[in-house]
Amino acid sequence: MNYLQSFALIGAVTALSACSLEDLLEEPTQADLAARAFAAAVEDGKAFGQNGVDGLRIYNASQGQPLTTSQQFPTVAKVEYDGQIALGSVENNGVVGDLTLSASFNNSSTIGGGARNFVDRLNRPVGGTLTVSPSSINVNADPDTAYQISPTISGDLTQDGQVRRVSAQLLGDFLGSDAEFIAGEVSDTNFDGADDGFFIVQERN
Repeated sequence: MNYLQSFALIGAVTALSACSLEDLLEEPTQADLAARAFAAAVEDGKAFGQNGVDGLRIYNASQGQPLTTSQQFPTVAKVEYDGQIALGSVENNGVVGDLTLSASFNNSSTIGGGARNFVDRLNRPVGGTLTVSPSSINVNADPDTAYQISPTISGDLTQDGQVRRVSAQLLGDFLGSDAEFIAGEVSDTNFDGADDGFFIVQERN
């Protein structure tokens, strides 16, 4: 069971039939824990300001959504997604920013984008932007062994006068019967000593 299957289980009773007992008893990944910690921090203490509010709204809306199958992907040329990306530890110097992804569903399905407007837990601005390099979408990915998207994300963020270099991967899948959401882990961020973060975006209206 990959991260997205575990992610969709949080608070989603309808997803139980899709996983075996062995799957449900698997230890949560760092990304799973990051998503849960983010949701709890925003609900309990309004952490990360408006970024936190927006991320929690999309997070809640995505709960119970099934993985998008290859037959369910849109046929339009481009779909824009907006949401949040979390890097580092919620309890320490972690940050949350606005993430925008642009997916093209044509003869060569690709995804790219960027992240900006980062803030820390106390809603203090964090300078810099990150770029999501264009990468192919694997619409036929087996969710047990591969992700539908795996683009790199990189750039510099400045927090408390310290420049932090980010170079990681967005490892995720589409959710919903019409690919309305994309969610997953931010792998090997090495931001604030945390190896993983998470991201969640929703199709722009």
